[in-house]
Amino acid sequence: MVNRRRVARATLAAGTVSLLLSIGAQAESTPGGIEATASLPDCPAERFRDIYPLDDDQYAVEQRAKFGLPTDPATRDRADAETERRGFANTVEIGVTVTDDENAAILRFNDYTHRLDPLRAYVETIPDVTGIVKFNFDFLDPHFTVQTLASINDAQLAEIERLTPADIPTTMATVEWSYSELLTLLYDFGSRPPGEPSATGADERIREVGLVPHEGLLGGEQFVTVEVDHTDLGCDEQLTALVADAVSDLDIPPIVIEQSDRSQEG
Repeated sequence: MVNRRRVARATLAAGTVSLLLSIGAQAESTPGGIEATASLPDCPAERFRDIYPLDDDQYAVEQRAKFGLPTDPATRDRADAETERRGFANTVEIGVTVTDDENAAILRFNDYTHRLDPLRAYVETIPDVTGIVKFNFDFLDPHFTVQTLASINDAQLAEIERLTPADIPTTMATVEWSYSELLTLLYDFGSRPPGEPSATGADERIREVGLVPHEGLLGGEQFVTVEVDHTDLGCDEQLTALVADAVSDLDIPPIVIEQSDRSQEG
C-alpha cells in the first residue's frame, strides 16, 4: 500500500489544477483589524514558516481540507489504496492521494474550468466593470462566481449569461473593485522599473511605516496580498492593520500583508 500521503507528481490533467491554484489559492479571507498594543505577540512560526515543516500526515490533512475533501483517517487510507490501484498516471495531482470518487470529482471540476474559458476570456475584455470568475476550492461541491461591478451594462450581462453553461453551478456577485483597479495596485509591487513612482502611492506608504515590499499577489478575493520582508514590527495581522491605517486616504483596494522570503532567492 502507498505509505506516503504527500504525492509529488502525477500526469493526468495536472495542468488545469496547477493553473487554478496559482490564481486563486493565496488568501480567502481578510484578517480582521487588530488594535494596537504596547506588547506585540510573539509569532516565530509565522515569520519563519520553513523552520516548522509539516509531517506527511499533517500535510495531507491540510491539503485535503483546503480542497473540501474529507480528512478522516479511514478516507485517507482508502485514498492511498485506490490511488495505488488506479496508478499515479491516472490520478489528478493535488499533492495528496485521492479516492476514485474524489479523482472523478476533480476531473469534473477541470472540465468545468475548461468550458468556462470563453466566459473568462470575455470577462477579461471588460476589466473596468468586472472582477474575476472566482471558484470555491471545493472539488466535491464546486461553485463559480462571476464578479461584476454595479456599473456593468445590460448588453455585457447578457453576454455573460450566454457564455455561462447552464449545467455549471454559477452565480453573479456585485463587487466594489474592478479587475483593472486590482491590477493597478498589484503592479505597484515588484512589477514596475526601479525608481519609478508607484501608480497608487501605496508602495511608498508601506515603506514609510518600515516595511519592505517585494511582491504582490492577487487571489480570488477583493484585495491584494503584499509580501514583505520579515520584520519585528508585528505578525501579519498587526502589519495589515498598520498598513490599512497608512493608506486609509488612498482610493485603492484593501491590502493584506504577509511576511515571506523573497521569491527570487533559491
